[in-house]
Amino acid sequence: MKLKYIFATLVATLALAVGCKKEADQYLKEVQVSSSYLAFPAEGGSVDVVVTATQDWSINTIPEWITATPAYGTVGETQVRFTALAATETREVEFTITSGTVGQTMIARQVTKAVEPEIISVTDALAAIKAGGEEGATYTLSGTYRVKGVVCKITEISTSYGNATYYLSEDGKFDADKALQVYRGLWLEGGAFTKGDEFAVGDELTIEGQLMSYKGTPETAEKSAFVVAIKKSLIGVEGTELMGVEEGEGVTEYPVEGGSIKVYIMTKGNGFHVEIPAEAKSWLHIEDFGTDYVTLSADANEGGDRNVTVRFTTTSGNETNACELALSQKGSIINATVAEFLAAKVGETQYRVTGVISKVVKAEYGNVNIKDFSGEVYVYGIGAKGDFEKLGLKEGDIVTLVGKRGEHSGTAQMTGGQHESHASVTKVTVADFLAASVSTDAWYMVTGTVAKPTDEETAAGAKWDEDYGNLMLRDKTGSVYVYGVLTGIGGAKKQFKTLGVKEGDDLTIIGHRGAYRGLDQATDAFYFSHESAGEGGGEGGGEEGTVDTEFSSNVTWGDLNNAVGDGLATVNNVADVVTLKIGSSKANGSATITVPAGAKELSFYCVGWKGSEAKVIFKNGESVVKEQAVAANDGATANPPYTMTVAASDKYVIKFDSALSADTTLTVENSGARVVLFRVQSK
Repeated sequence: MKLKYIFATLVATLALAVGCKKEADQYLKEVQVSSSYLAFPAEGGSVDVVVTATQDWSINTIPEWITATPAYGTVGETQVRFTALAATETREVEFTITSGTVGQTMIARQVTKAVEPEIISVTDALAAIKAGGEEGATYTLSGTYRVKGVVCKITEISTSYGNATYYLSEDGKFDADKALQVYRGLWLEGGAFTKGDEFAVGDELTIEGQLMSYKGTPETAEKSAFVVAIKKSLIGVEGTELMGVEEGEGVTEYPVEGGSIKVYIMTKGNGFHVEIPAEAKSWLHIEDFGTDYVTLSADANEGGDRNVTVRFTTTSGNETNACELALSQKGSIINATVAEFLAAKVGETQYRVTGVISKVVKAEYGNVNIKDFSGEVYVYGIGAKGDFEKLGLKEGDIVTLVGKRGEHSGTAQMTGGQHESHASVTKVTVADFLAASVSTDAWYMVTGTVAKPTDEETAAGAKWDEDYGNLMLRDKTGSVYVYGVLTGIGGAKKQFKTLGVKEGDDLTIIGHRGAYRGLDQATDAFYFSHESAGEGGGEGGGEEGTVDTEFSSNVTWGDLNNAVGDGLATVNNVADVVTLKIGSSKANGSATITVPAGAKELSFYCVGWKGSEAKVIFKNGESVVKEQAVAANDGATANPPYTMTVAASDKYVIKFDSALSADTTLTVENSGARVVLFRVQSK
């Protein structure tokens, strides 16, 4: 068999979207070639290549044993003939086709004696890749490898691009940790895929190409691998049909209400066996069975989307072959709060979440943060590119989205987000709010200072209620009565105290313009954000500031070194406050605090050990972010639970120059006496 060696060198920047592994084919825009690898026989010969360029181009550093006609050209397509002289020994060279400021690398190889590589197993291929570099890194092994395995999963066989992406394993079962991905591989002898059904799951393939690790994923280098040999499986799926549906042929997805799919099986063995995974047996059943088919029925789906891979096996003598079929069923859309969405597993289930757009990260793609009373989540795109702007969405608007629970670099996100509905929110001053018409349809965002009603306002019907959040909101333009504040969109009544908002704080609410018995007011209002009056200056709350009434933290800490991160305390009569103690009687200590992306500041309470001078130091790497002397506290002593009384001067704020673009880990150390931190909150 005459072997072809297919290599592709692409000088292009990989444009990888967040959450995505790889996008469409990466090509140089300025210059492209129909083949970047030239294979010449020992006796010499010619190879034709089409060069497509957007500006003038030329061939540089071509070796003496190859001629190119023509060696330069202009805009458009040009056919170039490369001719090699006869050779007595194998030789290989790289040269470049330059267009503008970029170059397309070409590889020419002339083989005088073909040597077939040794065939290795998928297990050996994975071991070679793992041993070739650092875990999680991207690198390519030198040389070519020939690997034999069973197709266990097919991502795509593209007749448009002529390549295929699929997985090989030892036994035909797909397991991401035991499978080798063939990334955009080629067909027999490096040819293109033209039919789309050249092979199927269960077929045994021998492929040849370069092995690599792509950020820890074992695979073959793009377009380097080609099929050397194929052994068709004794069994295969010939077709499917959703029963009772006129256009059910080829369907592999059950409707929400359930149904039956007939699977047609081709087998050359002794009948076949159907394996339904244990986790799917509660809803997927064998309804009918024949010599060349099986009908699988699915129950109605009251949950989210679900997927299953059914395995079919057959035997002939001592040989056992298998094939698989992926089936799915749409599910009901699950209504969820942000917290429930964040707690869900990554998967295909669809969730409906309503929240307020708290941050616009990239309007073009609809990358935003939304939040409700229970939390905040990043949405990786709303609809298609441009949809966000076409809908006129903006920060502060109320949106209902349907999407899947995804994750990127360990951070939860909504993927595939689709706009279902929204309500526009208008940001106004108090005066503008009062000038608006009374309406239960229009939403307004108002910011003002929390105040108790005056005697005159009380006489008009206003009142102060810290449980319900009945209060006055004042800015430079006027005052308005707020008739109760929910803890957020979809939040609870009579829980205003849990928000930690106090008289004198700047509070932002979203609500309707209302009126009752002549009293202008904000109704159906819910909490959006607030800024404590005691959070100014960055050097502590100050004696004139106010002290919080709730002391929970909204960041996480870890990497404890001579530190305790789960101590409890009663602070200003508030019980079960979680504390972080750093240092001991013998040595100083440290811990790390993870501040989430988008944070503009970090506030915290900190006290020193009883009767001793202490200092707390925050570092980003080796850079000191804040070094703060803290006052000793009589309650910070012995073992937790502590009982402490703190003042506004025990609270400190770190203000960042701009909102953090990514999750940031700060190291916190003590100097001198031990320190105790609590209510560590990013904003």
